[in-house]
Amino acid sequence: EGYLFPSTYYITKGMSEHDIINMMLAEFDAQFKDEYYDRAKQMGYTTDEIITMASIIEKETDSAAERAKVAGVFYNRLNSDMKLQSCATVQYTLGTAKPVLSVADTQTESPYNTYLHGGLPIGPICNPEAACIEAALYPEKTDAYYFVLGANGEHIFSKTYEEHEAAMKRAAE
Repeated sequence: EGYLFPSTYYITKGMSEHDIINMMLAEFDAQFKDEYYDRAKQMGYTTDEIITMASIIEKETDSAAERAKVAGVFYNRLNSDMKLQSCATVQYTLGTAKPVLSVADTQTESPYNTYLHGGLPIGPICNPEAACIEAALYPEKTDAYYFVLGANGEHIFSKTYEEHEAAMKRAAE
């Protein structure tokens, strides 16, 4: 996962799975520009780590306006030795996208569960689109460390855990 670039493909009758996968991998190579490799190195991350981060961003928000800020929050957590605590990674572990995770869900053992394990998970959780890769490479500078999805479908970003608790209460109303 992570490198089968999501796009529209022209697949002809008789193409093998191997041919289709190679076509998707070639599109990834065409989309992941040389500057992206340089930027990942400058940030101190491998390409695999950037794609893993981009995949988490892909699953955390579908808002173009929020992608880079979500990335900024996750990098703030990584740089502070906090766990990512991404609901998206737990949903990947569970194999289903639950609207609300239980405490038991967050305790499910898996190397992808970022509630239990620090740092990035062992690999991507989906095949991220170009905009999410760019957000992972060019995160927004933010002082936020937390976010929760509000009732209006937009995320509420918070700097402190106390602010986050209040935001979670507002989001639940």
